[in-house]
Amino acid sequence: MKKFFLLLLSVSIFASASFIRDNSKEVVIDSDTKLMWQDNSEAKTKVLNWIDAVNYCESLTLAGYSDWRLPNIIELKSITDLSKSSNAIDDAFVNILYGTNTYYWSSSTVNSSPFYAWVIYFLSGEDWWGDKDSESLRVRCVRNSY
Repeated sequence: MKKFFLLLLSVSIFASASFIRDNSKEVVIDSDTKLMWQDNSEAKTKVLNWIDAVNYCESLTLAGYSDWRLPNIIELKSITDLSKSSNAIDDAFVNILYGTNTYYWSSSTVNSSPFYAWVIYFLSGEDWWGDKDSESLRVRCVRNSY
């Protein structure tokens, strides 16, 4: 049992080792994917419909950069931590909302319907879809950091 626990502990540490928080710039950098993530207070509080979320990210200036965008679903899934029983986002992120309204938009449209986009529910880490026009969900922008 102890060996199994140690194995899980080392996997958990390894899994989160790629995320580095820069407190002064309010961003998190993933050294594996080379993505830089918005992690300021607006990443916790900004609630928009899908097109406004796309526009918000494209107009964001943060940490001296203005080339932000709404992440696709694969990128958004890359910051989830499914080993956690709740609040399934990597611990490097500090500006997160704890509770039930933790759905975040992706830029990825659902293939079977152009009216819906994929979202991540950060309470559990599961993906779902949101109505682009009628739903207002949270926004966390990303940029390529290389």
